[in-house]
Amino acid sequence: MDPAKIYKPQTARVVPWNKIEEYYADLINHGLTLQSMLSLVRFIRGNDFDKRLYAFTSMHKLVISIYDPPEWNREALHIEFDMYSKKFILNTTQLHLG
Repeated sequence: MDPAKIYKPQTARVVPWNKIEEYYADLINHGLTLQSMLSLVRFIRGNDFDKRLYAFTSMHKLVISIYDPPEWNREALHIEFDMYSKKFILNTTQLHLG
């Protein structure tokens, strides 16, 4: 097999959901309009999805996976909130090998 084509996962450290909630609350306290992201995190926690989903944040983005550790570019849901259009932006990542 070509060494250049060997898959190397780009994993991230899972952040506990309560810390993610605190993170978005802090951003809101500093003037960012991310209440919708905070509401989403609270919905996930309030419905026990936090027991089955793993996540981390990257700037304003929330990345959710069913795997621990989550991989940045494989089977993950990337969620952002556009503060201007007031809409969620959802992107999925699927890595195709072979």
